[in-house]
Amino acid sequence: MNKKHDDKLALENLSIIDMERVILSIDCISGTESPHIKAALFRDAVISYAKPFLKNKFSDNSKGLCISTNHVPKNLKSVHKEVLDLRNELIAHTDMAIQNPEISRYKDEIGEMRYWVSVTGYRTIHKEYLLKPLQALAEAVQIELINSRGTMVKNNF
Repeated sequence: MNKKHDDKLALENLSIIDMERVILSIDCISGTESPHIKAALFRDAVISYAKPFLKNKFSDNSKGLCISTNHVPKNLKSVHKEVLDLRNELIAHTDMAIQNPEISRYKDEIGEMRYWVSVTGYRTIHKEYLLKPLQALAEAVQIELINSRGTMVKNNF
């Protein structure tokens, strides 16, 4: 076996744990009333889900290590895309096209230019409607990864 193959094998096993984190984080959301804790748990679920599908590094530091989207059921591909987009555009990065900030300029009482920035949706990122689909997605991917363990040695990544 080569090291890249071993890295892929390890990533698939670590991904099973990541999917469990998604499930546990979503389960914990119902146990709190705090919107900040709900938002933090939701972000953890989104990040944990997206992590194995993104470009991770191999042990030799080369890029491109990720699990296959073949593990995502066809009926959940749109949820998968929405979760990855959410992670990429609002959680891990601040994409201005998505944030769409409004900048107001005005002069204060002594004539100095001041700015007012208004951004909608930035304080908390908690999309209630995604909870059940994301949990179903994580469960399906986890099961697929567990079931594919026997074929992983055949380079089925």
